[in-house]
Amino acid sequence: MESIELKEFREMVQRIRKGENVICPSCKKGVFETKGDYRTSPGFQCTHCKARININ
Repeated sequence: MESIELKEFREMVQRIRKGENVICPSCKKGVFETKGDYRTSPGFQCTHCKARININ
């Protein structure tokens, strides 16, 4: 995944937790989704390039 600033990462995670579609900064084509509840899930994956965000 492309390197992003910590502030940008935090904002991206907050938007994902609110249920917004967040475009992947790596491929700029997919959005991050989870199989579980977006408010509590520890992981998200891009629908296009399969980049992952793990929050543990």
